This record gives sequence, structure tokens and C-alpha cells, in this order.
Amino acid sequence: MKRKIAIVTLTIFICALQFGCGQSPAFDESDAIPARNGESQNVPTEEVPNQSQFKAGSVTVISGGKEYEPYVHFVAGYNGEIFADGADLPLEEVAETLPVIQYADDFQIIIDGVYAEKVSYSLYDDELELILESSPARGIEIPPETGMYMLRIGVYWSNGETSYELMRYSQSSYFFMISVC
Repeated sequence: MKRKIAIVTLTIFICALQFGCGQSPAFDESDAIPARNGESQNVPTEEVPNQSQFKAGSVTVISGGKEYEPYVHFVAGYNGEIFADGADLPLEEVAETLPVIQYADDFQIIIDGVYAEKVSYSLYDDELELILESSPARGIEIPPETGMYMLRIGVYWSNGETSYELMRYSQSSYFFMISVC
């Protein structure tokens, strides 16, 4: 039941982000409110600037000259009107869905977007045990030992506002499965 509620909440939040919650549509005659006497009342709506328009960026990995897209899991967000929290996913579930990336010397993580405020790296071994936590400032090194590693990149995207009325954010986890031979 909690998962269904989280999915519904997430769906509402994503729709609100896509369609700009907080933005009033322009008035159209077809939107007129019927009056009690059968005539329509032309009640124009006021244009409200949509302050929730900030776009979360993207996260990709390059390895062996190829660019790879992650499995993305929504964690939480706020668009100015709606708060949403995603349900935690078991790492085992995530691991089953990930394509395997062959580690190469040109391995790099690309975080593209002006709103990436906080970034964290977590690396798990083939038993999905956490073996390393890091940040972009410290970097991350994939162990040279042969094996499979799951990389989780946590990104907090925000428009940078500290005011509750203006703040907008989205937090997601980006997962990759990396094979070292």
C-alpha cells in the first residue's frame, strides 16, 4: 500500500513539474464559468509567473569511448506546491535491471546541469556491500580488482533559493553496473 501511495505521489509530482504547477493558464472564452441565470461570467485568470521552472540536469558515464545512461530513481522533490518522496528500492532490485558497463581507462562521470548542488558517490561490491563513499571533489576510483561494482550517484538538483516560497528541488539516484576485467 505504501508503495502505491508513493507511486501516485511521484506521478502527481512529475506531472506538476512537467506542466508547471503554480502557473495559471491564459483565460479562454471556453473557460467561462456559467452564471446562475444561464449566461457565462467572464472571470479572467491572472498570469502567475511559474517559479518552479528549473530543469534537473543529466548524469551519464563514459567508458571505452561510449556514453551510458543510468537507471534513475526519484528520491524526493518539491516544486513550490507539492512535496513528493520516492520509496527506497532494494539494491538487489536495481542491480537486476542494470546493463553492464565495461570499465576502461577513459572512465568518467558527467554531471550536466547548472542546478546540481550536492553530489555524492557510493560504490558497492558484487555482494552489494558499500565499499566506498565519495564526492566529486575527492573523486572516485573504481577498484582494479576483477569484479562487478554498482555505482550510485546521488544528486540534489535545486534552483539555489533558500526562501521557502521560491525553493524548488529534486533529488535522484543514478545507478550504473560496472565490470572490471
